[in-house]
Amino acid sequence: MSKAPAFQFYVKDWLSDSQLKMVSHSTKGIWIDLLCFMWDAPERGQVTGTMEQIKRMVGATDTDFTLFIEEAKTLSFCYFSVTDSLLVTVRNRRMYRDAKDQENNRLRQQRHREKQKSNGEVTPPSSSSSPSPKKKRIYKGKQVSPIPPQIEDVISYCKERNNGIDPRKWYDHYEARGWMIGKNKMKDWKAAVRTWENNEFGQGKQSSTDADVEYLDRLMRGEK
Repeated sequence: MSKAPAFQFYVKDWLSDSQLKMVSHSTKGIWIDLLCFMWDAPERGQVTGTMEQIKRMVGATDTDFTLFIEEAKTLSFCYFSVTDSLLVTVRNRRMYRDAKDQENNRLRQQRHREKQKSNGEVTPPSSSSSPSPKKKRIYKGKQVSPIPPQIEDVISYCKERNNGIDPRKWYDHYEARGWMIGKNKMKDWKAAVRTWENNEFGQGKQSSTDADVEYLDRLMRGEK
C-alpha cells in the first residue's frame, strides 16, 4: 500500500468521543502516537508487538503504559488483544476498516482489468468487412427499426401498405434532411411513412411502380 503523507483526523470525533473523555491524559498521548504509527504500519490501522516493543515505540513509562492497557480494555476506545505468545495488537477500527476497503477495491479493479485484457486476447478480430446489423430500438414501448432504414425495407413497406408513395422519393427527402423531422431526430420511420399517407405528399401521388418492385427484387437477390 502506498505511503500517504497524512491521514484524516476527525477533530469532532476526538473531542466528542465519550470513551476518550474518560481516559487519562497519558493514555490520550499514547493513543495519538499509536495512531501515527498505525498509519505507517505494514498493516495499516494496527500495530503488533510485545508489550516492551510497543512501550518503547511510544516512549511510555511502565506506569503510563499499564494504565493505557487497563483503560483500553475497560473503555474500548480501541481494539486491544493479547495472544498466548504475549504479542499485543492495538487497532484503530476506522483506520483498519478503511484500509481494508481500499485494498479490496484495488484488487477488484485489478481483476477487472486483467479480465478485460484476457477477453481481448482471446476474442479474435472479425474478418468480415460488412457492418454488423443494427439492433432494434424501443420507442414508446415498442420495437422500431433503426434509423436510417434500408431502402429495400421502405419499398417493401410501401408495397405492403399499397399507399402509392414513391419510396425512393420519400427516402431521398429524409436523407437530404439528415433524418430529421423538423428539429427532432426521426424515431420511427414507419410512422413517418404513414404520416405521408395523410399529408400533402399523398395528394396526387403515383402508385409504387413496377420499377420499384423490380428494384426490390434485385436487391433481395443481391443484384444492383
